[in-house]
Amino acid sequence: MKHLFSSGKDPCADFYDFVCGNWKTQNALPPNRRRWAVQDLLVQKIEGAVYWFLEDRDRAA
Repeated sequence: MKHLFSSGKDPCADFYDFVCGNWKTQNALPPNRRRWAVQDLLVQKIEGAVYWFLEDRDRAA
């Protein structure tokens, strides 16, 4: 998570920008989305894993 910190920012002046400042630079907003957060990224990864699991299971049957 430290890679998301914006080390050039003063945490006492703007804690949110200090903690999440690099998120926007490292994670561009997809064109089909109005917002994009860590939770959205996790949901996307989990859905991909579930899809892969179910597809793999279908092939084995």
